[in-house]
Amino acid sequence: MRSVSIGRPDEATVAHVAPFAVWIVLMLVLPKSAWSYGLRSGATLLVLLMTRPWRWYGRFRGKYAVRACLLGVLVFLVWVCPEWLGARFPAVARFYETFLVFGAKGSANEWSGYHGVSAIAPRVLIRLMGSGFVIAVTEEFFWRGFVYRWIQGGNFTEVDPGRFMFPAFVLTALFFGLEHRRWFVGVLAGVVYGLLLVRTRDIWSSCVAHVTTNVLLGLYVVIGSHGEFWD
Repeated sequence: MRSVSIGRPDEATVAHVAPFAVWIVLMLVLPKSAWSYGLRSGATLLVLLMTRPWRWYGRFRGKYAVRACLLGVLVFLVWVCPEWLGARFPAVARFYETFLVFGAKGSANEWSGYHGVSAIAPRVLIRLMGSGFVIAVTEEFFWRGFVYRWIQGGNFTEVDPGRFMFPAFVLTALFFGLEHRRWFVGVLAGVVYGLLLVRTRDIWSSCVAHVTTNVLLGLYVVIGSHGEFWD
């Protein structure tokens, strides 16, 4: 899939960057709570719908949907695997928490203890929708749609998403990973999503993969009371 030039490059930049910027700014200024997450998700969704970064891409066709979903499941498994192994092998947990995660292991938070029927609680549904759809799509248009191609130089909307440039690819995956507390598995996720974009030239494929991962993580939190994954 090739980019389609619509409007001025400045307009395209704003459309790709503004929703993510709103998310980050509100994350920094609002207290960490369920209601603030809902507010942040709502504000980001509003800006995303107003700027419509998908105008610079083809329509979603579902051609690569199955592949994207399977890779999203793979990233989910990679994301939870260190904690799963750490519960059985303390040495693994110590190494992971010391070198591959930012900060100390999170304690119980406002999302801990949700399971079973609690999954229908409004604030849990809001968190599931915000994490599963709003931020996943916002991040893909920012990191894979904008940053990866912007680093390659020129008008980023004219850079073929399928063009592989090693430095740009590595930097994008690294920065994406550093955005997360579990930075190491975040980098691995960035590699998977990035390779999917390059192979398919379809931003919607990386969106589907990312949405799949985040939805599964949300269900893992709710069903298994693993609130630490929403820290």
